Amino acid sequence: MPSVIPNRLSLDFLTAYLPGSTTIDAHLLTAAPAESATTGADLTVASGGNVSRQNFTLSSPSADGSGAKTVPSVTSLTWTGLYAGAATAITHIGFTKRIGGSYASSDPIIDAIELTTDTTIASTTTVSASPNISTTNSFSALSVGQTITGTGIPSETTILAIPTSTTIVLSKRATASGTVTVTVKTPNSYTPPTASGGADFAFTFPAYLLKIDDYL
Repeated sequence: MPSVIPNRLSLDFLTAYLPGSTTIDAHLLTAAPAESATTGADLTVASGGNVSRQNFTLSSPSADGSGAKTVPSVTSLTWTGLYAGAATAITHIGFTKRIGGSYASSDPIIDAIELTTDTTIASTTTVSASPNISTTNSFSALSVGQTITGTGIPSETTILAIPTSTTIVLSKRATASGTVTVTVKTPNSYTPPTASGGADFAFTFPAYLLKIDDYL
């Protein structure tokens, strides 16, 4: 089962000033939302089988001088024994903010996250205090905005630029020099079966979205 990681799902989603008790609906998508998408009606949602929306509320565990900040009331979402009406790949999970007592297609989109897989690249050189890394292999399969981890690379670092197939500019400076293996979250998908008895499909919220105090 693919892992899931936020790509554009930044502080706009869960550290925004959404009121506590706000209900968020999660939708399994077969395509990324268009840049012009604004409501649930604009989402390309998987259908049939036992595909259904999941929902959760936001709670307010702490506050700073500028007001309360919200986090999910759950740490994960699970679609049990997922199967769909057509063998179409699920590529994203979309989130909408519920305005009324139940979901409506007019509810506004908050954002969407992308299903990913881990791509490792060995023989990568980091230089302390520098955002530039290089490899004797290739970065050609990577894209700007993807999350990258490895020894000497700070948490929540993304790819800022790819000047050449063997060099990358990081969003944060390396904290150590060395030759390491880096891991990059690259796009993936999951095609559920069209008959009952499929595997559970689970999404676990990344830890940094559950630790709002880090941003207070």
